[in-house]
Amino acid sequence: MGGNNKAQGNLAPAVEFNFGKDPESAKAVLDGFSALKPHLFTYEICVKYAASWEWYARYTSCGTKLSKLMQDIDRTAVMSLRERKSLRYLLYDQFAIGAIIDPSIMKEVKEVYADVELRGEISRGLVVIDWAGKLRRRANVRLVTRLDDEKCKHMMMESVKKF
Repeated sequence: MGGNNKAQGNLAPAVEFNFGKDPESAKAVLDGFSALKPHLFTYEICVKYAASWEWYARYTSCGTKLSKLMQDIDRTAVMSLRERKSLRYLLYDQFAIGAIIDPSIMKEVKEVYADVELRGEISRGLVVIDWAGKLRRRANVRLVTRLDDEKCKHMMMESVKKF
C-alpha cells in the first residue's frame, strides 16, 4: 500500500505518507520490480473503501486476543484519524494483505506506468501515472482501482473472532 493516483495526499496536499516519507525507496521498488508489475493500492482506494467507525468498533471488540491486539496496533492511527475528524476508518495495509490471501478481492486492476517525483518542492513523493502513454514507457504496476471491500472486511472480522 502506498502512493496515490489522483494527487490526493495525507502527508502533503498531493502526497501519500509512505511514498512521501521515503520517495527514493518507493521509486526503487517501482523501478526494480517493474518486470513483476506489483499491485499498487493507493491512498485513494483506501479512502474510497474506508470502513465505518461502527464496523471498526465491532472489529476491535470481539473479546479475543487478536481483536485486542488490532486495537493496540491501530491506536496511533485511530487517534490521528479522529483528530482529523475522519468520518471513517481507513484500511491501509489490510486491503493489500487481503488481496494476497484472496486475489478475487481486486475487482478492477489497470496496468499503467507509474513513477515517483523526487525533486518537487511540494510534490516530492507524488506518484505520477502516465494515463495517456505520453512517456511511451511499458506498464510497471498494476493499479488497483476497484475492490470487494465487504469481502475483505468479512475476512478480517472472521480472523479476529477465531484468535
